Amino acid sequence: MDSIVQKIILSGALLCGVIFAGIWLTKSGRPLNALLFNAHKLIALGFTIYTVYQVVQFGKIINFDPLTLTLLLIAGLCLLALFISGAFLSFERPVPVFVLWIHKLTPFILCALFVLGVYFHLQK
Repeated sequence: MDSIVQKIILSGALLCGVIFAGIWLTKSGRPLNALLFNAHKLIALGFTIYTVYQVVQFGKIINFDPLTLTLLLIAGLCLLALFISGAFLSFERPVPVFVLWIHKLTPFILCALFVLGVYFHLQK
């Protein structure tokens, strides 16, 4: 298997792990299970670091076109929104409903961006 494909698969698997851990954390209810909460945070951080590193390395090999750069910018904003909304949701006090919706919907936007990025890469 191609090295780039393996890296894309690992990034996708980490993203799925973050989503799975988040769903499990939500289903476990309040107060948050410390082990699940920390696993969710660490997997998310690992996904972010690994994916950003691979994108930077990949960017050194080829020049990203404007569409790819736009997708990367939107994905970066989604990750920022996820980390910020996740921090708010970790507090014991209630948060506005829109924060919860941001945290629930943004992973799916990130998945769509991930799939679009892979699709556009494979079209070249």
